[in-house]
Amino acid sequence: MKKNITKIDTGRFQDIIWKIKKTKKGKWVLKHLISLFLPYQRWDRETIKAEFDYSLFYELNNGKKRYSTLSYGLSYEDFLLKDCSESELEIKRILSNSQRATKDRFFEMELNMKRRSQKDREKEFEKRYGNLSIEMQEWIKKNHLSSISRYEERLSTVSTPDNVSIGVLSDNVSSHQRNIEMREDIMNGLNTKDIILLTDIVTMVPEKIAKKQGIKLESANRQIARLHNKVINILKESA
Repeated sequence: MKKNITKIDTGRFQDIIWKIKKTKKGKWVLKHLISLFLPYQRWDRETIKAEFDYSLFYELNNGKKRYSTLSYGLSYEDFLLKDCSESELEIKRILSNSQRATKDRFFEMELNMKRRSQKDREKEFEKRYGNLSIEMQEWIKKNHLSSISRYEERLSTVSTPDNVSIGVLSDNVSSHQRNIEMREDIMNGLNTKDIILLTDIVTMVPEKIAKKQGIKLESANRQIARLHNKVINILKESA
C-alpha cells in the first residue's frame, strides 16, 4: 500500500544521501527494510525508500549539529564526501540510526507497536529465567528462545459496561516478533540471487524453477538443497 508521506527537500545533503545509499551497507540496509516491510502490505517500495531517505536526512541534520565540536577542518558535508576511515565510521553510524528509526516509525505508525527498552527486556528475562544456571541462560539467549520481543503493542482502550477504559495487549506479540527476527536473520545472510531463489521456492514447484532458469531438474534440486542448508546454517550462527 502506498502511503502519503511528507516530501523533503534533501538540498545540500542530496549528494551525501546518494553516496550513503550506494555503499555496501547502505544497499544492504535498504534491501533489508524492503524485505522486512513488504510482507505486511502497508508500505510499497516507493514509500519504504522515501521513509528511509527521511531517516537519513534527519540523522544528517543531527550529525551536522554534533559535528561543530569536531575539528577536521572541513564542513560536515565535505567531511562525509571525503574518502577516509573517519567518514566511513560516521556513515555507518548514520545508517544504523536511520535503519532503527525507520523500523520504529513503521511499527509505531502501521502496527501500533513501540520498541521496548533494553532495560525492560533484561528485567523480563531475569523474571522468567533468573532461576536457571548462567550456562542455561546464555544458551537461551544464544538460541533466541526467550520469546521476549523487541517491540510491544501500544495499549489500546476498550469500553467496559461501567464505561471504564482498560488496556489490551495482543497475545501473539512475542511469537510475531520472533518471526520477524528470524526473517531478519535469514534475509541478512542471503545475497540477491539467494533471495530470488527463495521467493521462487515459495511460489513454484522445482520443475517450474528448473524451466525458469533453463536448467535440468536435478540442478534445480541441488540449488534448493544448498539454499536450505544455507538458511539452516544462518539460523544456527545467529542463534
